[in-house]
Amino acid sequence: MALKIVPLNFIFILTIALISHISVSAQTVTDASKITIITDSAFQKTLKDNPIVIADFYEKWCGACKMQAVIMDSIANEQKGKLVVLKVLVDDNKALTDKMQVSSYPTLLLYKNGKQVWRSEGIMPKYIIADAIKTKE
Repeated sequence: MALKIVPLNFIFILTIALISHISVSAQTVTDASKITIITDSAFQKTLKDNPIVIADFYEKWCGACKMQAVIMDSIANEQKGKLVVLKVLVDDNKALTDKMQVSSYPTLLLYKNGKQVWRSEGIMPKYIIADAIKTKE
């Protein structure tokens, strides 16, 4: 069976179409799923108090971050009670962003028992995040 090559411009157009159809902001999505929007001071305490934590570093203006927010909302709902999903707004948390060496958005950091076990930069599909959670448990 021959593989079909998808032109890059088609993928680009599809991505733009997806971004334009996401009409809710990341803030709205996070509020709906009970995802915690965190500040610098609470970050370490949350890692200490919860066995599995995913921190999503994002920017409000970032289209990929909005797409990632929808995915993270789904994961938070499916994994409710098993893990904590944190949203870290980069502009409001410069010190934490610098400490975690986050320079592209979105960036996901997975922690188990307070230690970082996985990191991803850029939009990440749900199945890869779920696999990372499963293999890191």
